Amino acid sequence: MWSDPWLLQRGCTLRCEQRDFPEWHRGRPHYLCWVIDADRPAVRRRWQQARTALQELLLADYVRQPHVTLALGGFPQLQAGPEALDAAGLLQQLQGLRQAAIAPFALQLGRLDSFASVPYLQVHAAAPGYADARRTLLAAEALADPHVPHLTLGHYADAWPLERLAACRERVPDLPLTLPVQQLWLVAYATHDIGGRLWPVAEWDLQQQRLRWHDSRLLGPIGDEVLAASGVQSPAMPSTTS
Repeated sequence: MWSDPWLLQRGCTLRCEQRDFPEWHRGRPHYLCWVIDADRPAVRRRWQQARTALQELLLADYVRQPHVTLALGGFPQLQAGPEALDAAGLLQQLQGLRQAAIAPFALQLGRLDSFASVPYLQVHAAAPGYADARRTLLAAEALADPHVPHLTLGHYADAWPLERLAACRERVPDLPLTLPVQQLWLVAYATHDIGGRLWPVAEWDLQQQRLRWHDSRLLGPIGDEVLAASGVQSPAMPSTTS
């Protein structure tokens, strides 16, 4: 049985398109979000096994690393707005992480499952750290939206009947797998590529309770204000700040 009621109602998957979506990004080059890095050897093996089983059903050229999305951020821009993340919003998130002092936690990966448009590996987030991180990073209205923790495997290339998915699932192990979480990552992806790589902007270390910048240039127009407030002198140079 599949978890998504809409998928069950449709009886088939939803076809995705491998193209640019300028009507969505309106020329804004990057989108920011908070994720958990799941690119660990054991997890990548399971992730790759699942992608291999589903290979004929998925769009080609999906190169996004294994990850669990914690919170959508938005397009970095100077003014707040729908699907936007301004400097004040990001600084509020960073301050929230400092105050929350979330300890390292672990997630459990489960069987192959699916939304209408993407297949995924189930993620069981029983540890309080996952919910604490989402409460810290998201506004109340966003928290009210339904959320299913998951590890995306790609995008469907066509409207496939559920029988095809069931046959694929038989080829994917469903033994429990633990994913330790030591960092929360702020990442960016290029908006013209729906399956492109995630690029690290910064990481919040749950053990040391410290922020480390990786590529602050991806903050675009909000970079100077965010870095100045964080005590970083040069936007072009990676730095560490508490």
